[in-house]
Amino acid sequence: MSKVGIIDIGTNTVLCLKASVNDDSIDILFDSRFHYRAGRRLDSAGNIAEEYRTGLRRALISAMSTIDDCESIKIVATEVLRKPKDGVSFAKELSSEINRTIEIIEPQREAELSYFGATHNLEDISGKVTMIDIGGGSSELAVGSNGELENWSGVRMGAVSINEAVGYEKPLDEYIRHADTIFDKSDFSGFYRQNRHE
Repeated sequence: MSKVGIIDIGTNTVLCLKASVNDDSIDILFDSRFHYRAGRRLDSAGNIAEEYRTGLRRALISAMSTIDDCESIKIVATEVLRKPKDGVSFAKELSSEINRTIEIIEPQREAELSYFGATHNLEDISGKVTMIDIGGGSSELAVGSNGELENWSGVRMGAVSINEAVGYEKPLDEYIRHADTIFDKSDFSGFYRQNRHE
């Protein structure tokens, strides 16, 4: 038996999971989220805003304190560090501070992990499974069958990024117009319609 810790750095929250892994089972010991978002993500130069950096760092350190007894720890970051110009350098800075490597995963890998997580242990489901992961900074659509990912699509729009682009507390139709514009520039909508009917 070994203890494994997983951290997912997202645009709104740092997700943290601790599990006991045996040969034939996985037992969840701790599953929590640490909210940190404050103000806008990016400054005028496209770098991570200072207040945002402070909140993310604080949430990550809090999450780390709950899994520091794990034999194995994996930390990934998504659009929150993919988009900023200084995302890679900030990931290296945080990695040095916590003495753990932070991997910035690509959208395809994010879709794969979301699909595998959503379909794990769904033994009674046959045929194609379509999964949509709506995050803070991006959204991914994954399609597969028999536990294997077959195709995916992603769009750089999520619950946080749409508010940043349109403004907060705006009428619903303004968000919808913005979303339509983003979708029209991607293959996300067509991919969804195609797989929804299969």
